[in-house]
Amino acid sequence: SQLRKLLRTSAFDDVQYHLWKLDLISSFQEKLEDACSCDCLYWIGDVIPVFFQDIFRNPDQVTRIPYLLAALRDCRKLLLSYDPTPPSKTHSLEGQNGSSHHKPSAQALVFLKSFKNEILGHFETNIIKPLCREVENDLRLHIHSVVLQQSNLRKVKFKDLRKFFEMRPLKFFDTMIDVKERVSHYLDSTFYNLTTVTLHDWRIYAEMRNLAYEEY
Repeated sequence: SQLRKLLRTSAFDDVQYHLWKLDLISSFQEKLEDACSCDCLYWIGDVIPVFFQDIFRNPDQVTRIPYLLAALRDCRKLLLSYDPTPPSKTHSLEGQNGSSHHKPSAQALVFLKSFKNEILGHFETNIIKPLCREVENDLRLHIHSVVLQQSNLRKVKFKDLRKFFEMRPLKFFDTMIDVKERVSHYLDSTFYNLTTVTLHDWRIYAEMRNLAYEEY
């Protein structure tokens, strides 16, 4: 109000406009982060498995996975902000340290770890395991159609799952997820275990393994 008395109306409006721009620029990053934050996904955790299931049913949308995981990582700030310490005690500790910055509480770190494990569990259940089963079934039907000479087995249609294996390794917090490596490990373990049980079928499982490398 005092500034308004010292300046003409046009000059005051000009100063006020430039101050508004300075305020906007100084808080731009914070406002942009708040506007783009997807931490609301934490409160709809029951829907996350549905997202993964929908992607698996539609392999053409596999490119959604990195963006979905990136959106889920936004929940980190929300979870680490939890502090069970009473506000009065927190403020006194900050005053003693001479800083307003404080480390995440132990409980907040537990919440974050639990959330990370929950999301990785959903990914394992709705992407990795179904993918392993689909690939194994596809290989079995293909090989058996040749060995048993049953052409009707080839008529079973499977989704084009190669897009899952074309993805680069995914990072979720401090965990790397290599879909191709995970499925390869599953198939190697399965074929090895089955070969040890039925040694006379070793050639069939070797062919299935070679076909997997060729197809996927």
